[in-house]
Amino acid sequence: MYTRSDNYLNNAEAKESRRLSKKDAREQALNAFIEEGKESILSTHEFAGLKFRDFATYFFADFHGGKSADRLVLVLCRLESNKGLDSIRNLLTYEEVMNEAMNAFIERNINIITSAFDAQQHQAA
Repeated sequence: MYTRSDNYLNNAEAKESRRLSKKDAREQALNAFIEEGKESILSTHEFAGLKFRDFATYFFADFHGGKSADRLVLVLCRLESNKGLDSIRNLLTYEEVMNEAMNAFIERNINIITSAFDAQQHQAA
């Protein structure tokens, strides 16, 4: 037998479940928006007001204390002098560094990105 408190609890649980579902859906949509944005930036297209130039400036000036340029030059020098498997390893390692830099760049600009996402969602509604 259901009591009033059971009904209240069921309603509260249903409401909370809908709220979490909305939150999860928003988070998934924002993550997809960010992934598309990363591709846009690397394709030299603007994303949420951010450009490749902004990422490059961050990468060389701020990421890892500005030491990324040193690492890039080192990788390029090794490519020329060391053809083969070591070159591939160096490129793959540097690709990981670039991904790390892009994620840090996105995190640094998350407020701008979230605002652009919210504006886009608001326009779509």
